[in-house]
Amino acid sequence: MLQSPKTYAAWYPCFTTLYFAAFAAIFFLPSLTLWGRALLTIPAALLAAHVSFIIHEVSHNRLRCSGVSWAILLSDLSGFWSHAFVHEHLAHHQVQGQDLSTLAHDAPDIFENMPFLRHRESEKLRWWHRYQHLYFLVGWSLFLVKSYLEDIYRRCRAEYVRPVNVITLLVAKLPILILLALSVYIGPFQGSDCWTPFVLLLTMLALAGCLIGLAVGVVHIGALSASHQAAVGLPAPTYTVVGSDSADAGDFMDTIIRSTMSIVPPRTMNFITLGLAYHVEHHLFPSMPYWLLPRVNELVTQHCAASGVRVNNRLSYTAAYCLYIEALRQLGRRPRAGAPLGAPMK
Repeated sequence: MLQSPKTYAAWYPCFTTLYFAAFAAIFFLPSLTLWGRALLTIPAALLAAHVSFIIHEVSHNRLRCSGVSWAILLSDLSGFWSHAFVHEHLAHHQVQGQDLSTLAHDAPDIFENMPFLRHRESEKLRWWHRYQHLYFLVGWSLFLVKSYLEDIYRRCRAEYVRPVNVITLLVAKLPILILLALSVYIGPFQGSDCWTPFVLLLTMLALAGCLIGLAVGVVHIGALSASHQAAVGLPAPTYTVVGSDSADAGDFMDTIIRSTMSIVPPRTMNFITLGLAYHVEHHLFPSMPYWLLPRVNELVTQHCAASGVRVNNRLSYTAAYCLYIEALRQLGRRPRAGAPLGAPMK
């Protein structure tokens, strides 16, 4: 039922309205103390993360409207609606295990928006990456802000593969900025307190970025770890483009199993993330409704066991974080000469 366009049309505005209501409370309720407003950034961040997952779900179910009205309803300041999920995300599902430097397009996906983190072997190694397994939350907390700014920068330089309507792009980013301006000019933050709403907004974005990263980010990067590669027992990555003459069903499934992994989340977390923790299954069946992915996970596990295929799709969050930290430590070191390039999938 929740997969139907009519239900989506009600679901998205509902959660987005709650999201903006939280912001209105943070910026305009006169009786709230500063600490009370800071506490409200937590549910606002949760709603922002969920709206981002909703937009991801929309992109996979061919409901990719780019009109001004949808830009208003679905804007969450991250720029996802006009940035990654419309123009790049589906393309990344078509390219499995591919080195980004060889792709036909140059538009970044979400994992290239990680400040201070090296999430791909094709990214330049910096000295601070050696310690990224200790400070990775900093990168996750900043990526929504960076994505928002980079979206405008790339549009101004006409770097999108498919042109982004300027009005749609601006409208997708204006609502929160309007709320900020009103809170300073007619709200409770006039005068010397004008800095407060900006700090609250950045706090919310930092929390939302961490929630997104902690909920689903590990399933991409953790698959680069040596432990994951050993667990699935597959050879070094081969670059397989879905639909090419060199690709077949075996290539596709092997690449999926090698390049990502699945976490079995609590039911509440599965709803918040809309099934993205089941990432092996999500890449195998991108348009599968999130509430069916737990059953798909069981069926994939049974099929792989019967076929003698090793798959890493029954992890706990603790085990997944261990693989993620291991991968960060690997990526923070200079690669061995001749080591295969293993770019993670989105």
